[in-house]
Amino acid sequence: MRASGPPAKTPLPTRQKPQVCWWCLPGTAKAIDDLSWVVHHGYLDMDLVARALRARRRDVHVVLAGRYMPMEWLDMADMATEMRQVTHPYPKKAIAPQAGVDF
Repeated sequence: MRASGPPAKTPLPTRQKPQVCWWCLPGTAKAIDDLSWVVHHGYLDMDLVARALRARRRDVHVVLAGRYMPMEWLDMADMATEMRQVTHPYPKKAIAPQAGVDF
């Protein structure tokens, strides 16, 4: 499961990259979708996220989902799952995405 896909875009030099602060968020479970995409495209630094993951409190559980997951993050993971589409109704039956089901 190596990161693949289109090459990362060079971020705009004027864009201020955000900081990662797990302890700023309430609760002990953090689910973050597409964080790897954000890093892949240069909007957030991969090492910054890795440091934040390592520095989090032990009672904070983090779930990351998305494409282009860096191997460094996968190596830190207790569990990693790779999903693949077997069938999908959109192209076959022209079924539109449904609120509450697909988004």
